[in-house]
Amino acid sequence: MVFGHLAAGSLGQQCLFRRAGLPFCLIAAFGPDWIDKPLKLFFDLPGHGIAHSLCGTALFLGAFAWACRRFSLPACWPFAAAFFWALHLLCDMVKPAVLLWPALGSFPVYAHTTAEAAWSFYAARPLSTMAWCDLALVALAVAARLAALPRRPAMAHGRP
Repeated sequence: MVFGHLAAGSLGQQCLFRRAGLPFCLIAAFGPDWIDKPLKLFFDLPGHGIAHSLCGTALFLGAFAWACRRFSLPACWPFAAAFFWALHLLCDMVKPAVLLWPALGSFPVYAHTTAEAAWSFYAARPLSTMAWCDLALVALAVAARLAALPRRPAMAHGRP
C-alpha cells in the first residue's frame, strides 16, 4: 500500500493537519515502516514487527512526543504522527498477532520480501479489493491537490 500511504498523508495534510506541512505528513504516513522495514532488511525481522504493534506504537509515539516537547518542535506534530501511525496500521490491515504482540506470542513469519509483497499487491490479476481501494485513494488525493491549485483568470476574446 505504498501509494495509498502517500495519498493518506497528502489528504490528511490538506484536511486535518495544514500546520504540520506536507513533507511531515508524507513522512508520518509511513511511520511504522521507518522502523520495521530497516529491521527486516538488516536483521531479517518481520516487516510488520514491533512498530506495527500497539506496544511499539506507544513506545515510539511517546518518545516522539517527548522529543517534540524537548526540542520545541511544532505542537501539532505528535497529534499528526499518532493519527497517521494509526491510519497506517489500519490500512496495512495488521494481523492481531502483530498488533497485540507480545500478548499473542511471537510475530508471524512471512517467506516473501517487502518488494515481492508490494509487487504482488499491485501486479496481481485480478487486483485485490485493497489494491483498488489504494488506487482510488491515490486518485482522490491527486484530484484534491489539483482542485486546490490556483486558477488563472479566463481570457476574454483572446485578450488578457
